[in-house]
Amino acid sequence: MAEIEFDLGDLRTRQYEMQAQALAMRVSTAEMGPAVFDGWLPLWYIEIVSAHLDACLRYVRGLPGGLKRICINLPFQHAKTTIVEMFIARALGVDPSLRIINASYGVTLARQRIDNVQRWMSHPNYHAAFNTRFGAAAVVDEDDRKSRGNDKVRNTANAFQVRSLQVNGSLKNMGGSFLSTSLGADLNGRPYDIGIIDDPHKNLEEASSDAARQHVEDRYDAIFLSRQQERSVQIITTTRMHPDDLVSHVVPKWQQSGIPHAVLRFPAILDEEPASYDPRPPGHGLAQALYPGAPEKYSAESYRVMKIDQPPHVWETCFQQRPTTRTGDFFPSAWWGHYDPQELREVDRYWVSIDCAAKAAGASWTCADLWAARGPQAFKIDELRGHWDVRQFERELMTWITDKWGREVRKLGSAIVIEDGGFGRTIHDDLVAAGVKSLHLLGTGGLSKPARASLVLDFVRNGLALLPGRSFGRISEGWVGEHKAEWGRFPAPPCDRVDAGVQALRWHLDLLRAS
Repeated sequence: MAEIEFDLGDLRTRQYEMQAQALAMRVSTAEMGPAVFDGWLPLWYIEIVSAHLDACLRYVRGLPGGLKRICINLPFQHAKTTIVEMFIARALGVDPSLRIINASYGVTLARQRIDNVQRWMSHPNYHAAFNTRFGAAAVVDEDDRKSRGNDKVRNTANAFQVRSLQVNGSLKNMGGSFLSTSLGADLNGRPYDIGIIDDPHKNLEEASSDAARQHVEDRYDAIFLSRQQERSVQIITTTRMHPDDLVSHVVPKWQQSGIPHAVLRFPAILDEEPASYDPRPPGHGLAQALYPGAPEKYSAESYRVMKIDQPPHVWETCFQQRPTTRTGDFFPSAWWGHYDPQELREVDRYWVSIDCAAKAAGASWTCADLWAARGPQAFKIDELRGHWDVRQFERELMTWITDKWGREVRKLGSAIVIEDGGFGRTIHDDLVAAGVKSLHLLGTGGLSKPARASLVLDFVRNGLALLPGRSFGRISEGWVGEHKAEWGRFPAPPCDRVDAGVQALRWHLDLLRAS
């Protein structure tokens, strides 16, 4: 009989690797994914989300560095639910006495959550890291069978008890449980240590219903809040679907009460000033490779196609996590008029409006508009927008106003209007030194951004501000959707387009009054 040869060193190395993996799983939710799920992608933002979820676990266990509340906003199909499932499995592994409740928009999704968590907890690597095991879903508690027939939670959810594997091989009930239900369940007699709301609305249509949103808010206030304990934590993971969704209802409550909390918001494409936890360069996709060789779920081209395929208000709300409505709120999209560029031959004057958002050091989002006037009407011709420092912006601006629009900018009566604030005077003086004419500094009058915007509200409402209805020649309609979306959600940031446009229309109205 031939002997089986094996390398004892390799065996020990593998044992050390398994021990290291088990230790990592006990320490971090981010380490759960690759250990129990073959399709896991270790994307950068997953580590950010996982670290904050782990802080919630520290809070509920009375450890330092904890968070009592967290709200996570991610676009569709970016693994937010899977991250939460991994967290649930790890939390029960670390402390099998925890009572965890997950509430979603519907029963089907709630049952999928149970199945997936059981799947992760059944993996051999999970068993190597934790002694926690789950019980059968049918053995939730010891209520008598008659009462169970009227138990709304049991009729609309799935749950399991949590047990711990003892040295003698027996399973001991540790008092913990996981209940996955719909927001419509009453949760009578079921307190939680960790309460999770994952996707409170099924789709945009439901989220657009005043009655549906009010129902979700009522369930949160009357049911979900009443089941928390002294050290309970709440976790809300969602894709934004409406300006008045659950996020806008609960986060102000957390802020007003001084509860330790965090709000993580991840736009699909970074087109604004990045949050402190977002390392992406401008224009980078969320699940795009952060550096050469890094994991990637969606390429830059995939994000470009996503953006093209979505209506502007859907892209802004559900992908960029900047909620707006189809019509907009501050400046509804229906207020904007449209013009045919081919028919815009004769105009009274042109002017450029520059929003100086540039910082002293580093880059920021900056915008300049080109407008034309014919009588009382104002036509937006083009925009220059990008993420630049002051000097980069000046170079881009000079190319834009000389090479692309030089004829219009040099026309008699034309002007360049620059905000008299920030680095407006620096840009003004540099343009003067470069020989640029007809420069004007326009102050804010000490007014806030919403107050300045209100000065042009009636002008836009009356259809006197027009945007390209199609592309023709040098005039493109490619930016029109983003223009409407940003003006519609104003004063929510980013609003550099609005700042430049409001300044342009204020200048136009001042000239109309003077004449």
